[in-house]
Amino acid sequence: MKKLLTILVFVFAVFLSYQMSSAQTLLLNENFDYGASDNADILNVTTNWTRHGGSQGPAYKSSGLVYSDYPSSNIGGSCEFTQGSSGTNDGDINRTFTAFDTSSNKNVYVSFLFNL
Repeated sequence: MKKLLTILVFVFAVFLSYQMSSAQTLLLNENFDYGASDNADILNVTTNWTRHGGSQGPAYKSSGLVYSDYPSSNIGGSCEFTQGSSGTNDGDINRTFTAFDTSSNKNVYVSFLFNL
């Protein structure tokens, strides 16, 4: 009985260490925390983003989005888009994140807050 208990504890320890070694990695965390002043073009307040289309925008708003029980609620500011083709705030921007191994069918989970 004692030997069986020792084996079970060992198997549990190996399982636990495997779970901890395969823990998730945060690839990108964007809270739009770029200061206390609004700006018509987010690229004027940060270099984290790169424009790949359009001429201006999206706009940076210093007020954040709020949703109860959402962990990243009301942290930092927000990003505001207007309807496209208006000539104002029509910018297309992107931000890169940490590369990850896609060869082993790993999942990527995404969470974000938006207001329509």
